[in-house]
Amino acid sequence: MGEGIKSVVQLEADVGEMSEQAQDLNNYCRERLSKVGAPKNVDFCDEFPGAPSGKLIRRKLRDEY
Repeated sequence: MGEGIKSVVQLEADVGEMSEQAQDLNNYCRERLSKVGAPKNVDFCDEFPGAPSGKLIRRKLRDEY
């Protein structure tokens, strides 16, 4: 309860306009996932929070939102 589906994306350098990338990602998800399973919005970040081993620390990512 109280949680929603959000997409957080780390872009490579020189990818282009973020709004175009977000729209492309939303269209891709809507075509392949159910309406309930598709993310409602897309956020972009420079770098994901990670452990020294290189694994993603999901707890820190969730705390930002």
